Amino acid sequence: MKIISLLLVLLFSVSVIPASAQIDPVTVTGVVNGYIIGPNRILAGVDLSDANLEEADELLENIKRSASAGDADAQCLLATLFLEGNGIVKDQSEATKLYRMAASQGHDEAQLKLGYCYKDGLGIPRDNVKAYIWFGVSADNGGAINGLGRAGELMDKIRQTLSPKEIEKAEKETERLKKEILDNEKTNYSKIIKQLTKDGWKVTMRKGEDGSHKVEAKKDGKTSVSSAPNWRVAFIAVRNQCEMWPQE
Repeated sequence: MKIISLLLVLLFSVSVIPASAQIDPVTVTGVVNGYIIGPNRILAGVDLSDANLEEADELLENIKRSASAGDADAQCLLATLFLEGNGIVKDQSEATKLYRMAASQGHDEAQLKLGYCYKDGLGIPRDNVKAYIWFGVSADNGGAINGLGRAGELMDKIRQTLSPKEIEKAEKETERLKKEILDNEKTNYSKIIKQLTKDGWKVTMRKGEDGSHKVEAKKDGKTSVSSAPNWRVAFIAVRNQCEMWPQE
């Protein structure tokens, strides 16, 4: 594997966490073996432009292990590396598979990227109906507080190329996928609730009037709180805050 700069500061374009979700020192939505991932970018990474081959291989293997363990942030990151051939052999088909895994867990960036893959035929046959579906899923994921964004714009453009029958089919599939993804999200955040409860935290969740998803965990005078576009981001942020409190 060639030594390449894995300047893991990938700028994401959809999810925006409100200031109320921020924690000290950074807002995080996932931690990939020490590489802290935020809702819009990798907040802390490593520039391997001057690193040796062993260090580059170790970083990639760590990301691969986290992706294999089901971490949606790691899956989306690894997919982008495969898609671009950044520090790894380019494999658009593998990138698409990883985007799909992350998208099915409610990862809005992966949902957007999967839409692009279908739109442009990257690793999979070009399919405007499926692109429309995934742009629609991404646009709706946090759209209540972020707006439909770029995904919504792309969805509207593709809609103009589809027949009424194709639109009807796509919208039915979009609703089915959204329900399936919500079920997957519930399974994942239920695991977080179970673990935090086991560790002595009292966890509450509610939806704000603005459509935000609010999660709070309290224990022994400590409070961890997050307000995010969706439950996936909110629960991961709170879990990471809880883990960052000093152990007594």
